[in-house]
Amino acid sequence: MLYLIFLILFFIAFAFFCWSNVRRGIYAICLLLPTYLVRFTIGGIPLTLLEGMIIILFIIWLIKIYQDQSLDLAITGQIRKLFHWRNWSENMVVINLIPPVIRWPLVIFLAASFVAFLWSPNQFAAAGIWKAYFLEAVVFFVLVIYNIKNHQQLNWVVNNLAILAIVIFIYALIQKLTGWQIPNPEWANPFDRRVTTFFGYPNANGLLLGPLSVIFLATSFLSQNIFSRLLKITAVVASLSTIVWAQSEGALVASCLVMLVILLVQKRTRKRVIILVIILLALSLTQIDQLPIIKQKILLQDLSGQIRQQQWTETTQMLEKNILLGGGLANYQAAISPYHQRGMNIDGQWQPVEIYLYPHNIILNFWTEIGLIGLLAFLAMIIGAGLLIYRAILIIKKTNLEQRRQYEQYLLAGAGALAVIFIHGLVDVHYFKNDLSILFWLVMGLIVINYNLLSSKEA
Repeated sequence: MLYLIFLILFFIAFAFFCWSNVRRGIYAICLLLPTYLVRFTIGGIPLTLLEGMIIILFIIWLIKIYQDQSLDLAITGQIRKLFHWRNWSENMVVINLIPPVIRWPLVIFLAASFVAFLWSPNQFAAAGIWKAYFLEAVVFFVLVIYNIKNHQQLNWVVNNLAILAIVIFIYALIQKLTGWQIPNPEWANPFDRRVTTFFGYPNANGLLLGPLSVIFLATSFLSQNIFSRLLKITAVVASLSTIVWAQSEGALVASCLVMLVILLVQKRTRKRVIILVIILLALSLTQIDQLPIIKQKILLQDLSGQIRQQQWTETTQMLEKNILLGGGLANYQAAISPYHQRGMNIDGQWQPVEIYLYPHNIILNFWTEIGLIGLLAFLAMIIGAGLLIYRAILIIKKTNLEQRRQYEQYLLAGAGALAVIFIHGLVDVHYFKNDLSILFWLVMGLIVINYNLLSSKEA
C-alpha cells in the first residue's frame, strides 16, 4: 500500500513539475534513467517508473499543443502531415521534424517490431518489450526533437546526464571499497571486484556510460561557464572509472578509441595526444609478456570470447531456418534452444554455457528480435544519421555561423556516441534495455536537433 501511495505521489509531483515546461520532464528523465528498475503493474500490465514519466510527459505535451491549436486530431490531417516536410526554426509552427532519411526507416522499424511482437510465441513478454524499447523510446525521441530547440537546452540535457554518471560513480566507489550490494559472490571478491551499481550486473554500467562518456568529452570543449565544463570533465573521469571497476572491456575499448579520435580532432589537444600515444606505445613494449593475453582478448580466444563465438554460431544456425522473421520478439531463448550446445571444452575442461537473453552482437540481436527487415531498417537509420551529420557539416562549411563550434562539437558527440554503441554492440547487447533504448533515441535526437537548426539557418 505504501509503495502504491509513493508511486501516485511521485507521478503527481512529476506532472506538476512538468506542466509549465515540458523540457523539465526531459531533463528529469535523463537524470532518472535507472528508475526503470522501479517496477509495478496496472491492470496486469507491467510498467516502470521511467515508463510512467515518459507517458505522463507525452500526455502533457499533447495537451499543451492542443491548447495552442497546433495539434490536428483529424486522421486525414495526420496523414497529410506524415507526407509533408518543412524547414524548421524556433518560432515556426512545425509539422514534421523527423528528416525523411530517418523518418521512413523509423516507420519500417516500428512496423517490423510490431510484426515481431504479433508473431512471437511469448506474447506477454513481447508486449512489454515492444512497449518499452520501441514505442515509448520513440515517443521520447519525439518529445526531445520537438521541445529541445537550442544548444542551451541541449546543454541542460547533457548536464543532467553528467550528474547521473557522477551518481553512478559514487555508488561504484562505495561498492569497490566495500562490496556492498554486489549480488554475485564472484563479482564481490575483493581481489577481483566488479561493481554493479544500480543495475545488478557489471556490463550494464559500460553499456550506459560508454556512449555518455564521449558525449561529455566532446561537449566539454564548448565555451560555457566553468561549472558546466568541470561537471562534464568530472563525468568523463567518473564514467571511465566506473567502466574500469565494472571490468566492462568492450565499453572501455570502444570509449577509449572514440575518445582518442575526439581528442585528435581538437586542435588544442592534438599534439599532446599524439605525444601521449607515442609514450604509451613505448611503455607497452616493456609489457611484452602481456601480448598473448591481449591477443586472446582481441581475437575472442578467452573464455567470454569463445562463449560469444559459440552463441553466434548457434544463432546463425537458427536464423538459417528463420531468415525473414528471426526468432520473434522476446523469444530468443526458446528459438535457440534446439540449436544450443549446453557446454564446451575450453583448455581441456568442460565449461557449461547458459542460453542468454540475446546473441550479444548488435546485428544478430536485431535480426533475431525483429527480423531481417527490422535489422535493415535499424541500419538504415544509422546510415541516415550519418547522412544528416554529413549534410550538417556541408552547411557549416558554406555558411558563416556564430555558433559554428557548438554545432561541430554536438555533431561530433552524436557521431561518437553512435560509434561506441556500434563498436561495443559487436560483442554485447545494446538497445535492448529500457535505459539503453532511451539513450539511443536521445543520441539520434541530438543529431536531428542540430541538423534541423542548421537547415533553418541555411533557409
